Amino acid sequence: MKGDLVKFVTKCYDPELSQLVIPDRGKIPVDAASIERIWGLPRGQMKVAYEVEPDVVRLFNEKFDIPTGPAPSVTEWCKMINDIGAVADDKFLSAWLVVVYSRFLAPTTSLKVSPRAYSSTLNPCEVLNSNVCQFVVDQLRLAFMGFGDKKNTICCCLFHLVVK
Repeated sequence: MKGDLVKFVTKCYDPELSQLVIPDRGKIPVDAASIERIWGLPRGQMKVAYEVEPDVVRLFNEKFDIPTGPAPSVTEWCKMINDIGAVADDKFLSAWLVVVYSRFLAPTTSLKVSPRAYSSTLNPCEVLNSNVCQFVVDQLRLAFMGFGDKKNTICCCLFHLVVK
């Protein structure tokens, strides 16, 4: 994304009101409905589980033959997905969703996949019942709280703010 556009959008976003405030133009709400409308993400009843759970990390390590230690890099993870082959089963979908969460919905500055994504992707069929839209809104708000005061980077789905 163009740096100037990102800077403009980040200056316009108000995390307390969860809206874009465009000077002399008005306000645009950034809510679960807008996420659903623009991206078509699930807006189910269940909250997205997004925390490191040691038991789930162990299950993922076993399921994908990941050695104990730090999470794999995104490059290693994508190679593993490629090696799974053309079978679009739950294992493939779980692996693919880890990349979606780690790089699009709740990206970080790390080059590794996020073990926090494992809990929400362990059972990929449950994703449809999860409120992924509200998760994105919450991640945006969390990322912007304290931005500028303590940190110089924002790790969230900035794509939505730009498209919005």
